[in-house]
Amino acid sequence: MLGIAYSANLDFLSERLPFGVPSGAVLVLTAMLVAWSISPHEKEIRESASERTDHGNDDAFAVDTSSNSAQRKSESAQQLAHRAAFIKRSEAVANRYLLSQREREVLFFLGKGYNAARIQEELYISEGTAKTHIHHIYRKLDIHTQQELINMIDEEELPS
Repeated sequence: MLGIAYSANLDFLSERLPFGVPSGAVLVLTAMLVAWSISPHEKEIRESASERTDHGNDDAFAVDTSSNSAQRKSESAQQLAHRAAFIKRSEAVANRYLLSQREREVLFFLGKGYNAARIQEELYISEGTAKTHIHHIYRKLDIHTQQELINMIDEEELPS
């Protein structure tokens, strides 16, 4: 009975689709493509949630008065300016030392203070690959610690 329902369902699809009855593999690939396209959104949601919890639980339930709103907008503008300056300084360091695109991404996360395990999660690479990228970055920049890297980024002059 299940085979009859499955066959009838496929006949319905074959009438509507110009290329005929889709195979099981096409359906699986389509499902994988949909799942893959959704996954970056989940990552953005997690980052947004972590940013909200970084400000403390009291701020999440605060009454939004006009002065409180103006203060938050000012803080947001300052945070965005600080983040943009950090990105520019990171890019300047990466350009000066001719880092690859993946090394640039790892450099950015190292500059934010992430360890190899966290970088692995963010970039969807193995921890060994993350450590290899970190080693290459340290070698190219002639540094030995993450703190030296953070200091180098902080001291970098912003390009004009």
